[in-house]
Amino acid sequence: MRTLEYLWSWLTDAYNFTGGMVAGILGYFLPIKNIIHLVLLLFLLDVIIGYIKAHKVDKEKFKPRLIWRKTVPRVLFVIIIIMLLYLWDTVFHQDIVKTYTLVGWFISGLLIVSVVENMYIITNWRGFTAIDRIIKRQILTKTNENIDDYETKRIEKQQPAKHSQNQNKVERVESETDR
Repeated sequence: MRTLEYLWSWLTDAYNFTGGMVAGILGYFLPIKNIIHLVLLLFLLDVIIGYIKAHKVDKEKFKPRLIWRKTVPRVLFVIIIIMLLYLWDTVFHQDIVKTYTLVGWFISGLLIVSVVENMYIITNWRGFTAIDRIIKRQILTKTNENIDDYETKRIEKQQPAKHSQNQNKVERVESETDR
């Protein structure tokens, strides 16, 4: 009987210790909860608007696998990055620029641009293109990053082999015509 009491006491203490650790960690990250909530809301809105666009415009069926393979990892990575940057800023007492706020602001801007672009495709209303330009200009002035350049670089990285093959064909044709 005494062993059961000892075991129960140990399990209760372990449960209380674990609960205290979780509460301490959540309390430490409490100042960034608004940023995390906003990012989660924007990811959810992006998924919903993306679903509507895929269903109405592209005539595609809903694919939950796509959400689990792309969106959920992105959400987790963004949350982890914001948490790490908050840790970095607080540990090193970095007060010049709050990097976690800047990254949260940038990611939120990207998500809002994605939502606005999909809304434009769904409704074909020109007001959305104006909103898109305003958001992109704000991101450019605040972060000095051009989203359009980012998209162009991403697309170029995905298709370098085609470019080099086409370039080789052009060079071969030019060398044959020179003969």
